[in-house]
Amino acid sequence: MTGLELLLLKLLFGGGAAATVFVCLKWRQVRLWIERHRAAHNGTAEVVKRMLADGNYQVIGNVFDPGGVKVSTKTWTARSLDAELQAQFGNSDRVSIGVVS
Repeated sequence: MTGLELLLLKLLFGGGAAATVFVCLKWRQVRLWIERHRAAHNGTAEVVKRMLADGNYQVIGNVFDPGGVKVSTKTWTARSLDAELQAQFGNSDRVSIGVVS
């Protein structure tokens, strides 16, 4: 197989799929994801942000069961964060959220 054929196979089967980059990630999107994943676990959540080399933000949401085991995770990439999400972080790159069902 040639390099081009391998590339085409990867693209056909998802190996070359591009990630979605949000223009502005909103706290509402993150909060709704946490709420959707909390009901079955009754634990806690944390949200972590990182500034990437290309200037975009990477925001990672994690939901943990009451024993502290990670049961769900989601990663968003965005050019900016809305004011409400920035306020959740304050001066930190990590925020813990109590989750109650």
